[in-house]
Amino acid sequence: MRMDDETREIYDFLWREVAFVKGQSIILEQMFSENESIDVLNKTARTAFKIIFESLRDSTIMGVSRLTDDHRHTRDNQNYYTLKNLANRLCNDDITKTIEETESVFCPIRALRDQQKAHSDKAAQTLTPVFKREIEAAVLALINIMRVVERVLGEPAMPYGRMMMPGDGAGLLEVLKHEVDARNHRLEGANCWYYPSEDLISAQYDQTGLRLDPTKKLDRSMSRPEVLNKAWELLGAVSEHFENKPKS
Repeated sequence: MRMDDETREIYDFLWREVAFVKGQSIILEQMFSENESIDVLNKTARTAFKIIFESLRDSTIMGVSRLTDDHRHTRDNQNYYTLKNLANRLCNDDITKTIEETESVFCPIRALRDQQKAHSDKAAQTLTPVFKREIEAAVLALINIMRVVERVLGEPAMPYGRMMMPGDGAGLLEVLKHEVDARNHRLEGANCWYYPSEDLISAQYDQTGLRLDPTKKLDRSMSRPEVLNKAWELLGAVSEHFENKPKS
């Protein structure tokens, strides 16, 4: 089916929006679906990642709602980029039927958008909860509708799940896991001081003057106070050596 310019504009907008919503849902899945991942996020920046989670979730809810809004509820439905508006323009039974069959998936999400995300309605407390399962089902339903649209229009199937760099969430988690592991290594044990992999060289002071002995290494099992005392001893030895050194 050949599209006019306005229909092409709506179609191009819709597939990009569906791809963006799908990308957000993938990052939500990667970062916030496993207990191990949640533990890592809580150990790094709990409040910041809580805000990121709520922002991603709410943005996904808003995106699904915008795409599936009923054009009959708008003052000028020709000005809105929605799947129902596109189906109305194309007058295709297959697209209309697919949208109608999936309407029950979108209704709870739009209700949450209308009464809680876009407005502060007390009645929102009685709404059907929207969790990970409901969001994933809605995103899948969006893609299924777009598959029918693509088939009717003769357009290529868009790779919605691979258009928004879906590895970003997993990549970020890998970096955070390495940081948590490194931090645990540095802080493991309340009284233990961990050194770099290189052996520290201790300074030895005797009557012949200051000399460095690379064969004498600090005990890695020393407690923090012991290490600090040893450091002060070495600093004192260095200071005393240079204070007593004859001036040339």
